[in-house]
Amino acid sequence: MANWKKIGVVVVVGAGAWLWRTFDTSRSDVADDTMPLSQVKITDAAAIKRGEYVMRQADCVACHTAGQGDFAGGYVIGTPFGDLISSNITPDEETGIGRMTESDFFNAVRQGIGEHGLLYPAMPYTAYVQMSDKDMHDL
Repeated sequence: MANWKKIGVVVVVGAGAWLWRTFDTSRSDVADDTMPLSQVKITDAAAIKRGEYVMRQADCVACHTAGQGDFAGGYVIGTPFGDLISSNITPDEETGIGRMTESDFFNAVRQGIGEHGLLYPAMPYTAYVQMSDKDMHDL
């Protein structure tokens, strides 16, 4: 019976370590946590071009557009447990992500953590968790 207790402790510690690594948002500490995205003014043309490249490679438009290419969300994803409707990722403060800080945005994209909790399975953050800080900033 003592061996089962040891195995149980190892399993619990392992699961805890996995959860800590999975939900560790420390990588996002490099992001600005003070200014809402709607107020960020980017004038670096090269950064804007890189951000567009990252957006195209990540295929953000596939889920965050219902046909107009405007990132306003509304795309319906049918699932066995109901329809998911993609969110608006425009910088609009009322309907989009304009109130989020860069840190909030990093956490949503790379960690799947949104304003109201986990975004998974709607947001497949595991596909973006390895994005660099530079790519995230430019995005």
